[in-house]
Amino acid sequence: MEMEHLKYPIGKWAEPKDYSTENIQNWIADIRGLPGNIESLLQQRGDEVFSYRYRPGGWTLRQLIHHIADSHMNAYIRHKLAFTENQPRINAYLEQEWAQLDDVEKVPVATSVQLLSMLHVRWTVFLDSVQYNQWENGFIHPQHNRFISLKESLSMYAWHSRHHLEHIKIALSKPS
Repeated sequence: MEMEHLKYPIGKWAEPKDYSTENIQNWIADIRGLPGNIESLLQQRGDEVFSYRYRPGGWTLRQLIHHIADSHMNAYIRHKLAFTENQPRINAYLEQEWAQLDDVEKVPVATSVQLLSMLHVRWTVFLDSVQYNQWENGFIHPQHNRFISLKESLSMYAWHSRHHLEHIKIALSKPS
């Protein structure tokens, strides 16, 4: 596989042209389903798979799954801030640095899978409660230095869910 496909197996995120109710519901479904999809992929696998990589120089499955939990915890908080405050400026974090911290190496991957499962229950209940006009609420992202609406962020995290699910599938199909 070519490197670009390994980096972006479902393509790079692009802002949707259509924020219809149907698309919003599909994006929520992507987020709702992610923990179960990860659990299914990892079922009956040994710990050795967590050292597999989805591409040369990429994260291990251990780093990737802990990253998904870190990222989605941040997303949940960002969404609630955007809903309860007037265009808050959110905090960015250094994903590459977080992937190197001791908890990533020492905490079992199952902990982050379980965390994702519980987090996504709360997150999707919250997302299901958002009324159509409230999707215009949002936050200022310091790295992009612009306003990001809840609906745009939702589409990003639905993409993020599908994107990393494909990375997991790639790593499990051909360890490197």
